Amino acid sequence: MSFGINFKYRDSNAQNLDRDLETFKNGKFYAASILNLNDPLECLINPKDITREINRYFSLAEKRLYWLEKPIKSNRELTDEVWVNSMREATGVGVFSLSRTCVDTAMWSYYGGSHTGYCVGFDVDDILIYQHEILGCISVEYSSELPKLKHNNYFETLSQLNKKTAQLELFSGREENTILKKSFLNSLYGRKSIAWAHEKEIRLIMQSPGLYSPKINPIKEIYFGMNCDISLLKAVEDSFKHIDVKLYKMNRGKNYSIVPSRIR
Repeated sequence: MSFGINFKYRDSNAQNLDRDLETFKNGKFYAASILNLNDPLECLINPKDITREINRYFSLAEKRLYWLEKPIKSNRELTDEVWVNSMREATGVGVFSLSRTCVDTAMWSYYGGSHTGYCVGFDVDDILIYQHEILGCISVEYSSELPKLKHNNYFETLSQLNKKTAQLELFSGREENTILKKSFLNSLYGRKSIAWAHEKEIRLIMQSPGLYSPKINPIKEIYFGMNCDISLLKAVEDSFKHIDVKLYKMNRGKNYSIVPSRIR
């Protein structure tokens, strides 16, 4: 599946501009902690779903893991530990949020400094080459209801584990928990309130928060807001003068729309 170019809106705050331009010039991006995301309702799951899935897993374990030396039934706390560890790891990832559109006037108002900032176009497919650090690329869906845990992937992973692996690592928080963590990603990070639907967000889920450097510079386009100052335009042009990046300026379009015009 190809994701193409997706967009990161930035304001023209002088305090952050030099840092951001240095980051973007070098093709880097920052994946934020969930604690720094701007929606306090991120990663909500109905507690009843968690209890139900733990019970399902325990029932499955009784049937399939009968060969463990120490009966799993007498170690119910281990079942809970798998889920707790997986949830802890899943909420410790880094999130790089992008939008599928660069012409949303509300997004320019919220994140683009009220149309005085700029918008950076990342080729997500170039970033995905850096796969060993990426846990997933999620196209966010929007709903008025909380997500449900998707237990099928979790169970399928368990059923594929061999005896030796399961005995040594199933409850240790090692590689299997990293695999199991992926089963939670779409549930935890793949749904937001319908109030955010205009953002048309995709998310790159990284192993941890921090700065990442893809092997190929993924920045292909930069758009300037309708009200951006000439000094911002010049600063960006200077930063990217030796880099093949297309530059655009937003202008008023038909009715309430905005349209980009290429300037380099």
